[in-house]
Amino acid sequence: MSFANKTRYRDGSVGTVECGLVVKSEDSVVGVPLVGVTATVDIINTAVEVTLEQNFLNNSSETIQCTYLFPTEAGAAVHHFRATLDNRTLHGLVKPKDEARKDFVEAVEQNKTAFLLEEVKPDIMELYIGNLNPGSTCVIQLKYLQELDIQELKPRFTLPTTIAPRYIPLTEPDPQISQANYQFDTLPDAPIVIVAETRMRTPIQEISSPSHKITSTMDGDQSKDGFYHARTELKTESTSMDKDFVLLIDCEDPLKHVAIVEKNQDEYAVMISLVPKFSVTDAPCEFIFLIDCSGSMSGGQIIKAKDALKIFLQSLPEDSYFNIYRFGSNFESLAKQSLQYNEKNLKLGKEYAEATSATMGGTEILQPLQDILPGNQIEGYAKQVFLLTDGQVSNTESVLDHIKKKKNGGRVFSLGIGDGASRELVKGMAKAGDGTYSFCTCTEPMHEKVVDMLSKAVAGWTKITDIKCTMPDDTQLALVKHQLCAPNLPHTIFSQTKVTLYMLLKELPTEISYTCAVGKEQVVQVIQETSFCQSETNKLNKLAAHQIIQSKEEDSTVDLEELAVRYGIVTKHTSFICIDEEVDKQISYSQDVARYNDPYCGSSYGSVEYNLCSAGLSSFGSGGTTRSRQRRKAKGMGLPSLPNPFSIFKKKKSKSEAMHNPNGIETLQYSLARKCDVSRGSSNDEFSDGMYMSGSLDDKSDLSEESKESSSSDALGKKSKEASAVATDANLLKVLDLTNTKGVFSDLNTLCKIVQLDVSKARELLNSFSKSFGCSMDVLTTMLAIKILQHFFPANEASWTMIKKKSLKWLEHELQNPDDVNAINASIMGFLEKHQ
Repeated sequence: MSFANKTRYRDGSVGTVECGLVVKSEDSVVGVPLVGVTATVDIINTAVEVTLEQNFLNNSSETIQCTYLFPTEAGAAVHHFRATLDNRTLHGLVKPKDEARKDFVEAVEQNKTAFLLEEVKPDIMELYIGNLNPGSTCVIQLKYLQELDIQELKPRFTLPTTIAPRYIPLTEPDPQISQANYQFDTLPDAPIVIVAETRMRTPIQEISSPSHKITSTMDGDQSKDGFYHARTELKTESTSMDKDFVLLIDCEDPLKHVAIVEKNQDEYAVMISLVPKFSVTDAPCEFIFLIDCSGSMSGGQIIKAKDALKIFLQSLPEDSYFNIYRFGSNFESLAKQSLQYNEKNLKLGKEYAEATSATMGGTEILQPLQDILPGNQIEGYAKQVFLLTDGQVSNTESVLDHIKKKKNGGRVFSLGIGDGASRELVKGMAKAGDGTYSFCTCTEPMHEKVVDMLSKAVAGWTKITDIKCTMPDDTQLALVKHQLCAPNLPHTIFSQTKVTLYMLLKELPTEISYTCAVGKEQVVQVIQETSFCQSETNKLNKLAAHQIIQSKEEDSTVDLEELAVRYGIVTKHTSFICIDEEVDKQISYSQDVARYNDPYCGSSYGSVEYNLCSAGLSSFGSGGTTRSRQRRKAKGMGLPSLPNPFSIFKKKKSKSEAMHNPNGIETLQYSLARKCDVSRGSSNDEFSDGMYMSGSLDDKSDLSEESKESSSSDALGKKSKEASAVATDANLLKVLDLTNTKGVFSDLNTLCKIVQLDVSKARELLNSFSKSFGCSMDVLTTMLAIKILQHFFPANEASWTMIKKKSLKWLEHELQNPDDVNAINASIMGFLEKHQ
């Protein structure tokens, strides 16, 4: 599949970023047709295996060199790779990255078809295909493992299908950009089949998708294997892969602890999934809301973000400080210093939120974070940063490194919006900042996710400080830093938020205990061997190894390369290599295979430095650790020119110039059905408000009227669906806007008008309570407001739960007699039911 994203560059021009399986030269980009896609998803309680199979066809008359970028879940462990060429099946082998690259180059030079699969980012894989013959079909199958997220108390699975362009901050090395004409094939959607099999330990109540139309069948009874089963499929066979596939699983007890053990030769893999529930004293906090105002947030996204920000401000605890930052190509804030939370400053914050718009250009996340962290510390108040972004940046490592070093006891919570948000960035920021993360599709209410993160920050947190395994001989093994376990200790946890522990052990322990510091007490939880679930899939060990490798990147005592090779998984240290030993003697590669003299003149999309240069991979050397880069430099090894779909092209060169350019290799081209020329536009085009916006290329070729009508109908349908989910419930926002910083509602007239209650009858009822129980009208109006929220907006409880908490706290001080409270509440509910 080939697709493109429109991108605004820093010089003001507009270009494209091509993804999928493509063939490139200095002056053109051609997509290789995708015949079909099948994704099989196997969800087993807390872990997921995805089998992705894509069928490509070279329908040209030339042998081609291809490159293919595709997304995976951040932190996924790719453990299986298979390529089927016509009737021949080739199985991939995991090798150290340098060795795999060397084998690939040698195979292509010998006219063999070869495949090289590498991790360029934790959420993006890149596949190089050398020598795909004319008329050949190529079926690529990969399998990867990942954890199953739990968000808002629901297991949530995401199948990424999109890769958005990375914004290159001004602080990064400036790539040379000039005019270039791109050719791109407009291909019809290939049929895609997604089938998800779900097995949970507790009954499955519902399976839904906020992203796609699905059909699901569920078995109400527990099967012989001890699981409850469900099967989910797409309703339509063919769909555009322009948004991630999201599945929400509503099961009876998503918080149930699970411990799974799997034996692999002479080693045991252990996975313990916990959703702890605890209570600690609320600590006073400084809350900083950091909102992405780049051009790509325009329309419904910025409206929902503003609504979420308003509810966020209304929900803050009384004793707190707050500030609002807006960022794009630059940043600005409500105030130089965080403001005390009071009525005057709440009004300022709401006005600032209302004036927010998506007109600030690109996505410079690092600069505002440098201003916030560590920033000025307010003594006695823990800093909590909440980031909302829909974008991706090229300097992810710099962002994460700054958070790790400068958080100074603070927390970072991140929300990825839409399908363009980098899963690596959003998850990585929360991990580096000891916070939590969440994702929000275009059709999901953003405010509920923001308030959920706020509630976690306010409720407090604790740390797992120690894990001990009792072995069969009664000795205790402490899983300290250098042991094969993940995550590293101490590890921050939040109440009712999933945490997963992984271990690779030589012996199976009889019990595992972990210690948490809750307040001033040390709480020890013990898991007995009798509660372990046995697994025989030979997959848990691979997932455990991958999680351990990710957590030990800064630990020089662990041989991460050896661990990855041993368990057969792709990491930044290892790659899959697959070679067809059959040689086509007709192929000549005098120009298509070359080695670069300087492997450090530029870098691939996945490099640490992101020094993007001309078309083609002028370097394979920048990714990985310093030690591995030094080894590659010593070998002087390069690769054939299999260009990167995210390379920024230099000025178009003639064929003769390219032939004599050692760093610009002419790649074979071919013609497909409809072609279109996409040129960089001027700065006064439709994207003038932002640095980039994701979208499809406009086909400039002649299309049939039927095709045009179909495209127009699809576009209208999509716009209509997005428009219906643009803003939050207007009435709910109006009700919540009536509360003050203490959670008190006092405007009875407006409250009743919003939900269409008879104001005079409501006032008559409350006046009778005031006389009977001696309560003020503010107390009674607040009690009425709480019942209105429960009665009219029960589905939005996540949005108003923090405000309700403040209201009840205030009411406790005003009402001393519980019997009075019960009597008033009962009468109010009767009134609402009668006059609804």
